[in-house]
This record gives sequence, structure tokens and C-alpha cells, in this order.
Amino acid sequence: MADIISSLPGMPKMSFEEFAKKGIVRLTHSERTSWDHKDALYHSEVYQSVRHKTPYRTVSGRQSFYIDHEWFLKFDEALPTYKKPLKEKKPYPLRMMMGHARHSIHSMWRTDSFLLSLQRGEPDVYVNPDDAAKRGVKDGDMIRIFNDFGEFYAMAHVTAGMQPGMIFSYHGWDPLMYHNRQNFSAVISTSGLIKPTSMAGGYGQVDHRTIGYSPNMQFKDFTCDFEKAADEDVRKRA
Repeated sequence: MADIISSLPGMPKMSFEEFAKKGIVRLTHSERTSWDHKDALYHSEVYQSVRHKTPYRTVSGRQSFYIDHEWFLKFDEALPTYKKPLKEKKPYPLRMMMGHARHSIHSMWRTDSFLLSLQRGEPDVYVNPDDAAKRGVKDGDMIRIFNDFGEFYAMAHVTAGMQPGMIFSYHGWDPLMYHNRQNFSAVISTSGLIKPTSMAGGYGQVDHRTIGYSPNMQFKDFTCDFEKAADEDVRKRA
């Protein structure tokens, strides 16, 4: 926390002890928007280039999709392009994707009635009706999601909005809300691989900085399967 206070733009420079005592502090330049203040490093750069026609922070000084860095050229990523997912050693029949749960992460909107209507008050996994029927699962059942790496339990949210062969879950639920405090991270098998081009830096906009450009994962989807949870696991969850 002390490192964040000392290095993050906009944070008032004070000790952690002082920050903890006050509890709430006003950010530097908070009386203005983050778009038009020189201390708001990331958003301000784009604002300045659009509004005041200053050069962009790219090699050419212009908006650019093409990156002729030797690493991007080697991996055929000089331009945005589709890449097939890496093959897993033992793929399972379903591919799971994750989403950013606005209704359970950002506390300032947590009690908004509309957002509350989008969730069920506990972790759930969206599954296709056909996939659910094949496994004897009904909407609202507790299911076990698993692969070779691990398992976790969540409510089945059966919806025709999910295509066959795919399941989906929003992250952001507190681990305490999962059976044995084990969430989706138990089955993530391939997202620990760092993308090589994310290690490039010092090249225009391709430059390491907090929130701006940092090593990313290869992909965030992975294969797994699910089944209806055993009765004893449902009782433990309750």
C-alpha cells in the first residue's frame, strides 16, 4: 500500500499511517476531470492529442494499429489478427469464458435495483439448455465445474443465450460465497502463460507502465465440464 501511495499519480503523498487514520482522502486534481489534467497521465495523453492536436505517443506520432517491432513481426501480430486458441493436453467438451461483473465488483453501484436484477445473489454459471439437459441439470441446481486442474461449485443459470459447448461465469464474487472457498481459479488451466509480445517495451506506445501496458495472458478461456453436484455437497453449501 505504501508503494501505491508513493508512486500512483493523483494519490496525495502521505504515509500509510496517516492515510489509514483519515480513511478517506481527496485525490489530487479531483476537482477536474481526468481527461484534461496533465497529472492524469494515461487519459490525458489521448485528450491532448485529440483536443489540442499534439502527437500521439506512438513511433509515428499518429494513431496506429501497425506495430513494426521485431517481436510483433515474428509472431505475426504487427496488425490485430485472430489466433486460434492453444491446444490443451486433455481438452474437455466445454469451453468456459469469464466476464467482468459490474454488479458485484463496483460497490458504488452494488445496491442499484437494475443491477441487482441481473444476478441471483450468489455465484452462478451460465449454461446452454441442451448441455444442461444432457447432464440432468435444471436451472438453479448446484453444479460442479471441473477439469484436470481442480473443481468449484456454483449455481446453474440455464439460458438459451449461451451457445452449446460453452459456459460462462462473471468473476468478482467473494471466495467466501463458494463451497470450500474455492472459486473459478481452480479450473483455469492455461491463463498462466504470458504472451511474449507483452514483454516488449520502450517502443512508442508499447511501453510498460501501470494500467497502460503490462504482460497479459495468452487467453482467458479454457476447457472444462460440469455435472450436477452430489447431495452432500449441496448440503455443505447450504
